[in-house]
Amino acid sequence: MNTPHLVECVLAGLALNDEACEAYPELGELRLRARCGGAPVPLQWALCVADLPLARGLIRHTALALLSLLDGIDEGWKAGERDGCPLWHTLQRAPPWLLLPEEPDDAEPDIALLLERDESYHGDWQALIEALHRAGSREWQWAIQRCRAMQAYEARHQVNLGDLVQTQFSATGVQESTANGQESAIHKRPAAVREAHDMPRKLPADP
Repeated sequence: MNTPHLVECVLAGLALNDEACEAYPELGELRLRARCGGAPVPLQWALCVADLPLARGLIRHTALALLSLLDGIDEGWKAGERDGCPLWHTLQRAPPWLLLPEEPDDAEPDIALLLERDESYHGDWQALIEALHRAGSREWQWAIQRCRAMQAYEARHQVNLGDLVQTQFSATGVQESTANGQESAIHKRPAAVREAHDMPRKLPADP
């Protein structure tokens, strides 16, 4: 796929979206111009022949916003090479309008561990690390290393990672606890996460 096809795909994402066209009527006019007459014409061609300044401004705004997001992502992944935390560097650099998932994306191991910390250990990394040690350091070594890396990141940058992905749960809102022998929250994450790292089915109960 070459550049004009890629540009057409980006334009289609805006001009063929009913909600966007309803909010910005000139996008609807662009779509109509591309579809009127006989055979449809490319949206980029319709953009050239129709004088739609508001549509052009919206597309330009969207392109600049996407470039800003991509710059932050590039910087985040480069910074992450030093400490192994590219996700968190990237999210710290993300624009405030970044669209987050409605539910935390626990298909990401770091997110799953962060949720485990907040849901089952009241935001305490050390308590989670100790539980993982009790479960067996060898099979949980990957998780222990990730917990320590995220713990160090929070200390170094003076940030709560839960703020970046909105995962915090109030102490009164936590319904699960390994203290009463219930299954740890991490085991309710997608099976692919457990299988990818050979997760055991249960964490030990807190003493």
